[in-house]
Amino acid sequence: MKLSGIEVSIDIPKSIILLCVLILPLVDNLTGALFKLGVLSEGAIGSPSQLARVSMLLILFFASFQFSQSRVILFKFFALLGFMLLTESVVAFFHVNPKAYIFGVVFLTKVLFFFLLYEFLKAWIQCRDDAYAFIMKSAVLYGVVISITLIAAYISGFHIPNYEGRGAATRGLFVSGNGIGITLGIACLLSLYANYLSNKLSYLCYSILMLFSIVLIGTKAALVLSIICFSVLAFLCWRRAPILTLILFLSCIFFFYSHLVSFLSLVFENILSKLNSDYDKVQILASSRDVFIKDAFSVINWNDWKSLRFLFGGGAYYSYLDFWYSQSVIRKTLENDFFELFFCYGILMALLFTVLLIRGMVKGILSGKIFIVMCLFLISMHSLLAGHVLFNGTSSIMLSIVLALAFTSTSSDIRDRWAKSG
Repeated sequence: MKLSGIEVSIDIPKSIILLCVLILPLVDNLTGALFKLGVLSEGAIGSPSQLARVSMLLILFFASFQFSQSRVILFKFFALLGFMLLTESVVAFFHVNPKAYIFGVVFLTKVLFFFLLYEFLKAWIQCRDDAYAFIMKSAVLYGVVISITLIAAYISGFHIPNYEGRGAATRGLFVSGNGIGITLGIACLLSLYANYLSNKLSYLCYSILMLFSIVLIGTKAALVLSIICFSVLAFLCWRRAPILTLILFLSCIFFFYSHLVSFLSLVFENILSKLNSDYDKVQILASSRDVFIKDAFSVINWNDWKSLRFLFGGGAYYSYLDFWYSQSVIRKTLENDFFELFFCYGILMALLFTVLLIRGMVKGILSGKIFIVMCLFLISMHSLLAGHVLFNGTSSIMLSIVLALAFTSTSSDIRDRWAKSG
């Protein structure tokens, strides 16, 4: 490209990735601010986050033409689009509800965004030696940006509490606390992996920043992820400087033990109070998601031709509810990506998504990328057990990144590619 006689080189793939990890989190914060002010409701159609991701979907679509395998990518894209759009259109014939149809179209763009970003990243890694390291660094940058915005919102006092009126847990200005929890957890682990590959202290500092942000979220998933990230951090520090690590650890226990206990008790107050109560402990751990799914199966109508819902679903708006007459409903989100896909678009879509995740893990294991496979396993389990990954714009980006990293390259190539990237 030439501007006023000066040749300007624009790396389209790098620009797209930076848009995803730098601009989209800021747009998500704008959406959260509007939600906090009461201007938007949760999941409102036409939010800044939705408009930004639809725009990114269009950019990814046209950018995919530069790859040699573009025909295969676009064939998969249109097959996916056609299947989901067919379901939404057939269901709309019965409910005749414009709002429900628009909701369904917006909903399916979330699946398309994840899929096309994953295919785009995978194709780019296969044709560029520097792509692997750049994508991993971008994932770390993504976590840093989210951490800074979350902590800044928390310090300012203008933030969204995770548990209204209880504890200090926060989601910053992100509408979904679970979504940013798993995103930061994986970003923290990748930053620790980057430290292992490069021996750069900066990645260790980024990890500590993200670890603090994960703790601030205060959910059960955040608690598990913070323990995992702290364990990996402690292992790397012990591996590099065992004596110094031991001294720092003992010093923190001696001087800050009471402050740490007070802070963690305040952040995780909601979890601790439930565990100390008479609530069913299984339901506490599952956050009643098992109950939501059982209720969905008890409500859905499989009789006669409606049994086709097993294959094609009932669309995003009605899902497991009756859709053959126009009505306005607010259904319960199942918070489980597998069953959300199943009830919205049928068993074929749910299995396709699950097989994609399993293939990524198998491919990663066979090529020796054990740490990347661990990250993929964690985000996959969060998706299949707790949701807020595939249908969450923030965490779906991280899932696309980790899945692409698992599918391509080999462990012996990773260190070489990282060294070449500087």
